[in-house]
Amino acid sequence: GVELVMVADISRLTVNMLDVLGGNAILGLVSVLLLLCYFLELRFALWVAVGIPFAVCLSFLGLAAINVTINAMSLTAIVLLMGILVDDAVVVSENVQRLRVEGVALREASIAGAAQVAQPVIFSALTTMLAFAPLMFLAGANGDFMLPFPLAVIVLLSASLFESLCLLPGHLSHVPQRSQPRNARAFERLREFYHGRISTGLQHRYLTLVLFVAVFVVVMFIGYRTINFNMYPEVDIDTVQVKVELPVGSRFEETVAEVARMEAELREYVAPEDLLAITSQVGHHDTDFYGTTEGRNHAWAMIAIQLEPLGRRRGDTDTQQLVAELQDWARAQQDLQSVVVQALTDVPVVGKPVQVDVIASGDERFAVADEMLQYLRQQPGVTNSWSSINPGKDVIELDVNHALLAARGLTMEQLVRAMRIAVDGLLVDELQTLDERVRYRLQFPLAAAGKLDTLENLAVVNANGEAIYLKSLARFSVRPGEADIKHYFGKRTVTVYGEIDSRLTSVESINADVARWVAAQDFNQRYPQLRIQMGGELEEQSEALGDLGAAAIICLLSIFAALVILFNSVSQPLLIMLCIPFGMVGVVLCYSVQGLSMGIMSITGVIGLVGVLVNDSLVLLHTLNEARRERGALLSAAEVAAVARRRFRPILITSVTTAVGLLPTAYGVLGENSYISPMVMSMAWGVVFGGLVSLVLLPVLYMVEQDIRIKLTRTAQAGG
Repeated sequence: GVELVMVADISRLTVNMLDVLGGNAILGLVSVLLLLCYFLELRFALWVAVGIPFAVCLSFLGLAAINVTINAMSLTAIVLLMGILVDDAVVVSENVQRLRVEGVALREASIAGAAQVAQPVIFSALTTMLAFAPLMFLAGANGDFMLPFPLAVIVLLSASLFESLCLLPGHLSHVPQRSQPRNARAFERLREFYHGRISTGLQHRYLTLVLFVAVFVVVMFIGYRTINFNMYPEVDIDTVQVKVELPVGSRFEETVAEVARMEAELREYVAPEDLLAITSQVGHHDTDFYGTTEGRNHAWAMIAIQLEPLGRRRGDTDTQQLVAELQDWARAQQDLQSVVVQALTDVPVVGKPVQVDVIASGDERFAVADEMLQYLRQQPGVTNSWSSINPGKDVIELDVNHALLAARGLTMEQLVRAMRIAVDGLLVDELQTLDERVRYRLQFPLAAAGKLDTLENLAVVNANGEAIYLKSLARFSVRPGEADIKHYFGKRTVTVYGEIDSRLTSVESINADVARWVAAQDFNQRYPQLRIQMGGELEEQSEALGDLGAAAIICLLSIFAALVILFNSVSQPLLIMLCIPFGMVGVVLCYSVQGLSMGIMSITGVIGLVGVLVNDSLVLLHTLNEARRERGALLSAAEVAAVARRRFRPILITSVTTAVGLLPTAYGVLGENSYISPMVMSMAWGVVFGGLVSLVLLPVLYMVEQDIRIKLTRTAQAGG
């Protein structure tokens, strides 16, 4: 039945998602390997790259132990961490390679190289875990959908940490020393260029800091003016649904014939090479397979147009354009109750852009809902509007004259009993045979049962034996019935829905317009018992942002606490935390330049980006502290520049490999997934600019912090 078809739809979407993510993951892995071969010795690069599949395989065991399956979100975590997984191994192997160049023996270089960076490597992995951990506590459908993601991240990073510190040094100790790295000259020129620029920046550190702040303010202002927030931005997907309702009472065969006619017309709107299949289901019109059913009806049907995945289409079919064309086609359909066209998304079901509950026990809710629908249909940004009213069988209402009823010697009980017999009949006897039970029912012929004429001419015998016709005791009227009655906390309600064109309006704007219109109608004075509740996507968007805001705060506080433990200081963790907002410049530029909308998954990526941005800054700051501890005094600008030059290679490698590992998924090189791409894109662009912040801004902030220390010391001495 229907449930099997809906499960098949979910399975097809999941398989497409896994196929897309798997292809991009392999491409990202190959790209990372090529970059490692350029920056490191070939055998070093191979051992670092081998750590990725090892960590992934080890993580599968860990995920199985905590009952997390290999699904879309856990595979997304693998793709997202494809470049990050090598960060720890890169830091260790680069330090080992540096010690070898300085003349340390193979075995000692491997042991000492891993030991020197063990502490910052452990804490860098820990901060990334802490960045993603709050996502485990998101509430609602989004939280349930995303739960495997942070769990997979934590398990993956734990496996990578084990491989980098416990296994990799042993492998590197058997790699023979090359006399000269292949790309030493080219890379040395790049490093010397950086050393010259950072030396100048440190000499003019306050000017450099002002420039960073100015760029940050300008970019954030541009982002504020150009980036819109949309919980789930519209992107091209591969399934379009047509929700069909025939007139009430239509037979199953009539619905099947009408659906067959519509299928033939729909094929003309899609290029044959882009069309995967058209499937139809008669008997329901449920469009959200994550949501609840709307019921079953012979007059309802659903047609699904399944397109080839975006990366495989040979034609120029665009889903959103196809939806717009089919909506025009739907409006031209005749003799149908309704035809609704919409794209199917593979995300947790959310409310509609406009969703207003009209709550009242009386019939005034229908009148208010009709007025609201008329208002929505006049708004240029609203593409479709409807209500939750599902017409059912006609209802016959009686207006009884009770005084006349009593005068005729009848009671309401007798009247109701006569009506029930006229409509449903009366069971008068039963006969039990060997094979079956036979029931004898007194009733009207089926052609006359329940008809208005039959009821009006129905005679009821009173105690005096007089036959009294019902039409002399009551007035009959017929009104349309409801197939179901929806409730809001126990009270009857009608829900008005609306879809919008995000190019013409936004969720916030259209809901603000509806709220102003409701306030201007004075419904409270006209209908004192009526209440209007606005919800849908706007309400869920507010709840989601609140959850993400709490997650971001917990993320920052937990990372700050971990850094305080690592550095045994409050001021130095602040230096790293100050770098985080500047790393967001890349994310804002990404969405502003490309004209993208910020969504819930984009913000999720930003929260995860916080942990990644901390990593490079953490290792560099730890190295600066080690140099200051060895010197026994504060470092000069030249010494800070020398340490930054020494850490240039690992920071550059980790930033570039992380970005390259993410970009295939972000831009859908081997197929696009609309739900995952925004999160990966936030991470990719943020990491690119985060590397620049770590290489330039952090040394500048370190020198400023030393200047403050010197000034405070002099002030204390002068005061003493």
